[in-house]
Amino acid sequence: MNLLNIELDYLPPSVNNLYRKSSINGHIYVPKSIKDYKAKLKSDIIKHKDINLSDETIRLILIFHLKGKRSRDTDNLLKVMLDAMNKVVYTDDKQVMEIHCKKVCNAVANKTVIKAYELTDEYDADDEDELSISF
Repeated sequence: MNLLNIELDYLPPSVNNLYRKSSINGHIYVPKSIKDYKAKLKSDIIKHKDINLSDETIRLILIFHLKGKRSRDTDNLLKVMLDAMNKVVYTDDKQVMEIHCKKVCNAVANKTVIKAYELTDEYDADDEDELSISF
């Protein structure tokens, strides 16, 4: 089952900003920018499609378009996004068994493409072309 196919005009924040240590009491906390991103992503997914929460194993296809000469570690783009899709696309991100990810640098604008499938689904030929992968 195709769970989600969405294009967003923003990128996830870096995992480097995921946790901060308070200078006041030394406790670890999640910064407001991360909380705001997670809330925005959840809201945009819900607005885009009346999605059914899946308990099945998941395949994700993610394409990150980075504006200009900006470069970021691909794995840093993933963590916050996977966490943000908990309880929206899937019950828990431990259900994600496959991730196919592509980073496009020197893009005209920042953009994130998210496609989520239950793992029992077949690949769509367009997805293979988009990622230049074959199975």
